[in-house]
Amino acid sequence: EIAKIPKPNLNREIVITEKSIVESDKAQVISIIKETIAEVNKAPLSFDTWTRLGTQFKIIGDYESAEEIWVYVTKANPYNVAAFFNLGNLYHQYLKDYPKSESAFRSVLKNDPKYVSAYLALSDLYRYSYQKETTKAVDVLKEGLVKNTNEFDLLTNLASLYEENGNLAEAKNYYTKALSVAKSKNDNKSIGLL
Repeated sequence: EIAKIPKPNLNREIVITEKSIVESDKAQVISIIKETIAEVNKAPLSFDTWTRLGTQFKIIGDYESAEEIWVYVTKANPYNVAAFFNLGNLYHQYLKDYPKSESAFRSVLKNDPKYVSAYLALSDLYRYSYQKETTKAVDVLKEGLVKNTNEFDLLTNLASLYEENGNLAEAKNYYTKALSVAKSKNDNKSIGLL
């Protein structure tokens, strides 16, 4: 089955468009990408290596190559949550394709309902970019709490959303729960954030 899925062409020119990569680092960055391509060619079923290669292309600003690689990984290994998560972020933050971002994050959560970062990222998508007039930003955090009871980051993000929307009673409720979780774990760093 996997053999039937067309692999991305890795004989491509490596072009760095990301402005934050200074000239003196470009040769090293290109070398790392070439080494990773060699790893993929030696072990074409190493989807972690493919996913890392996509990340390297994203870092240099080649979003098209990153997308192509991660889409390939999700087709060849539909349970690879890292590739779906990376696609979700790429579509949200860089390509501004919000429906695709939502779909990618939903695929992460379907495969791994305990993947807290995906709930947070999906909530941010709804909060700042997509379907902002809905309750989806709150709803997805509550969905995350059903699967990850007493998860500090979900509680504090939910409290923050309620506070932002003027629902101070619910904000206080979730901040109180977050504080209780932090205290139960003797997490002084998190307590200091509240």
